[in-house]
Amino acid sequence: LFLIKQKNMGVLVRYPKRRPGRFFATAGAIILFITWALRVRFEQVDPNMQVQVTTWRSSPRIEDYFDHPSFDSEAIRSVCEDQKWDANTDTEVVFTCDNSVGELGEIRNSILNCVRYTILAGGSLVMPRIVVLKNSDRTVRRTGERKGLEYMFDINHFIESLHLSCPQLRLYNDIEEVYETLGPSRTWVLGLFPESLIEEEKIPSTGIQHPDRWRSQLYDWLGQIDTDVSPIGRHSQGPFIVDLGRSYLTFPIYSDGEPFATAFGNILKFRPDARKLATIILLRMAKKFGFELIESRDGAGPSNTDPYASTTLEQAYFGVHLPVQKDSQGMLDPSGNNKQTTAYLEQAVGANLSIIYVASGDAKQVEAFKKKAMLKGIAIVTKHDLLEDDDQLENLDWDQQALVDFLVLLSASQFGGVAPSSFSWNVALKRHLFIGKSKEKHLDGALVFNDELSQIYGEPRSYPEFAACLWP
Repeated sequence: LFLIKQKNMGVLVRYPKRRPGRFFATAGAIILFITWALRVRFEQVDPNMQVQVTTWRSSPRIEDYFDHPSFDSEAIRSVCEDQKWDANTDTEVVFTCDNSVGELGEIRNSILNCVRYTILAGGSLVMPRIVVLKNSDRTVRRTGERKGLEYMFDINHFIESLHLSCPQLRLYNDIEEVYETLGPSRTWVLGLFPESLIEEEKIPSTGIQHPDRWRSQLYDWLGQIDTDVSPIGRHSQGPFIVDLGRSYLTFPIYSDGEPFATAFGNILKFRPDARKLATIILLRMAKKFGFELIESRDGAGPSNTDPYASTTLEQAYFGVHLPVQKDSQGMLDPSGNNKQTTAYLEQAVGANLSIIYVASGDAKQVEAFKKKAMLKGIAIVTKHDLLEDDDQLENLDWDQQALVDFLVLLSASQFGGVAPSSFSWNVALKRHLFIGKSKEKHLDGALVFNDELSQIYGEPRSYPEFAACLWP
């Protein structure tokens, strides 16, 4: 059952009797339009373009290098088929997911955890919402201002991917639609941090130890709730509404096996305008620096191959995440910044890459990095260098602009990030899926993360267990 509503747009058409004159006039107009469109198409091709992207010239994907079809996963479908669902039972549970807050990696993981807990419970889910940051003060995380899932993600992709991969999971637009469909709720809305049901005094850093027990723990908890009086002033047989608190690095993502863990994150795809801006950046970098783009594959289909794997470029550019470094008291740490940029330059030189794309919210830090890189003959560019006013980057809020950086870093020939950042880890773990051969040993060694595509710098075993609890 698929409960997302879509408003039908009806168009009344009256068909007159056929007349030869009208037929030929219409046909002539169509031919003229096609001729004009082809003429415009040919005139827009720049004969002096240095970068060959011939595989794209006949394809609309030139506008969106990072688009792919709705995700159809056998691994997710298998887990959902094995789950017991509450539809048409005496106890139905509908979850809300309105407390995802923080930087991109945190928000993405929190939403995915909401979906995973909903599947565990065999319940339903109201479309998640996102707590947005303020452009004026990015240090304030819990602003209380919420926006829909489309603030960061492609909402249609989310709906259709769950419809394909987990059709048993019912989605609702909002609470009002829940009431219209299932009736008044059995109690007032119940707040719940998912991990609070666990009996363990301290949850391991690698996540809750027995996620398979969470469903029974949830129903035991619901069984203790007083349902004599509902919000309508009398007993109701409607659903329980459970508002899930923020869940971040607490769910062991590999508890359902590697195929599920590596596929699950693909139910979320970034919003179209961010994808198109990232595409523009790649095209302009390719033209400016003379590297070649490859055509993105037509989606993942039912296979386990990651849909972004073919977007990674060889010998093109080095992508780095350069967040502001702070010490233990939260003060700016210039020495940390210096170590960070030195490590990045060494990685770029070692990979024989002379172009670095930098994702950073600190313009002064980027300028200092540019001067340092010039001494080694390395060019530094950012999204602001490559996008123009007409591209309308400024139409996106600060936290939305991180989506653009994420995608450009995903395509980099090499990537460097820092251990405290979930953003860095999310990029590196996603890129790790692109490696076809053995993936062992990437968490061993002098760095916290090191594979043939990415490195994350920091002291090993000094940070949260991102690799165990962050959906790639």
